[in-house]
Amino acid sequence: MKRKVWGVSSAVLFIFLMTVLFPYSPLSVYQSVGFDADLPYLQDYKKKLHEFGQVHDGNTVEDWDRLNSDTDFILDLYEMDLMTSARVKVGKGDLDWMLVEVRTLRNTLLSIAFQEKHSSETRKYLEASVRWSLNAEEDILWLKDHPFYSRFLLITHLKNLQEDIKISFDMYRHFYEAYYRYDGE
Repeated sequence: MKRKVWGVSSAVLFIFLMTVLFPYSPLSVYQSVGFDADLPYLQDYKKKLHEFGQVHDGNTVEDWDRLNSDTDFILDLYEMDLMTSARVKVGKGDLDWMLVEVRTLRNTLLSIAFQEKHSSETRKYLEASVRWSLNAEEDILWLKDHPFYSRFLLITHLKNLQEDIKISFDMYRHFYEAYYRYDGE
């Protein structure tokens, strides 16, 4: 009888430790990682996002073009919970959705790059935004491919993912501003 109790309690303890220490492992009961965003980081990002949204919404109907319709789509990714919530919980299944979104962002940025002639400044910002979105894609793939890494390491990579998306947004914001300053020379 003592062996059964000890065996069952050992199995429960093992599964509990796997869930707490290695949340993306197949042996984990709840395959998600929760962490708190850095508040100054979050406030700065949300402020820039809000300001950009006001500039974007302020474009007149005459200014409306494909870039603005693509920007509406792009802003959806930049406004995801990972980037705008103080307490973030990322499940293993959420990584698939984020990967699709980041790849779509990259493809949209690439289509913007090829749809018309850009100045050297706008090209530089657009290229940087694409590069940082590729870094975000690599971070997501890393998270998906390493299920037995510790909670601490997963949180570090999720914060790296946040930073990559933030920098991609900053570069896109600079591109957008430079695009509307460019007079087609």
